Amino acid sequence: MNKIIKRTLCMGMALSLTACLIFPAACDGGKNDVSQTHEHTYAATWSFDETHHWKAATCDHKELFKDKAAHIFNGGNTCSVCSYTKSDDKDPDTDPSTDPDKDPDTDPDTDPDTDPDKDPEPKDFLGSEWIVSHAEGASATYVFEAECTNLGNKDGEGWSGGQSGDAMVVSCGTASHGAAVSYLYLYGASVNFLVVSDRDVQDATLVLVLDAERFDLELDSESYGIRVDPVSELDLLPAAEGGAWGAWDENFLNFYDDDNPDGAPFEGYWINRWTCETISIDATGRNFGQFGEFVITAHLRLKKGVNSISLITLNNDSPGGTMRAKAPVVDCIKITTTAQLGMYMPVDNRGYGDDGVRIEE
Repeated sequence: MNKIIKRTLCMGMALSLTACLIFPAACDGGKNDVSQTHEHTYAATWSFDETHHWKAATCDHKELFKDKAAHIFNGGNTCSVCSYTKSDDKDPDTDPSTDPDKDPDTDPDTDPDTDPDKDPEPKDFLGSEWIVSHAEGASATYVFEAECTNLGNKDGEGWSGGQSGDAMVVSCGTASHGAAVSYLYLYGASVNFLVVSDRDVQDATLVLVLDAERFDLELDSESYGIRVDPVSELDLLPAAEGGAWGAWDENFLNFYDDDNPDGAPFEGYWINRWTCETISIDATGRNFGQFGEFVITAHLRLKKGVNSISLITLNNDSPGGTMRAKAPVVDCIKITTTAQLGMYMPVDNRGYGDDGVRIEE
């Protein structure tokens, strides 16, 4: 997928987002004329201290920063995001256990409960509530239902009109779990599976379960995008708080810009080489319901944590009616791997509960 296509996608998707995602607010507070729009700029490299990293402002507003987060050491001494290396040696000037003038129980500089400048610990979003486990060392095939993904901020087109949100879920007796997602006949329309993995893997097999309606369908990686991105725990909420989507869903555009320097520990990527080469479905004159499986890759790469696997309509080839692009009806995806997987979803996911993801018998 070349950068022109990816940037075109960013432009198309940006129309559905609020303007504040693209244009920072004008500065005010008596510092600037609010009629003059000022776009804050930030460094491409990280600033850091012993506990956190952030991107410092490079414009005149030096007091600003963004993307402040705690270091991620993954069992070592070097942060995987900003490359800060912590020392094993304790400095008596900063170690409260050796400083006679500091009381760690009462000093607000060392007490996280009373220090207003200290960020709270990241929430645990990778808990047992998401994982559907299988025998360790064995391989299992996981089924992730499209109707259990978040459709709350989405709009789509169909044969005779559009639908939005949960109305894009259609009933079908032959579909896995009895439902699928349609109305994806619009450039930039997408289904986003938030797949939880308990480890890094790069040899999982990804299969799409799809059908078409009314017209024969033929898609390749130029007209239909399959994108994989890591999702920060800072953008999500745990199951105990309802399994909401948080800022990730609102900032969806950021995950589709290769020039964005503020990504997670690894950059997302497009799956351009499909094992099936093209997706071809004979559907002229019929409704959907004859779902087929299409093997996309046996080298799917997932990071430990939450990963977005996004299926995205990337064409403007209207087949007829009010359909404005060619797209499939999405039943589910299947991932075969030795990793333990789950799916991050709202607790209230249209009544499906934990069945939004299951292991195929």
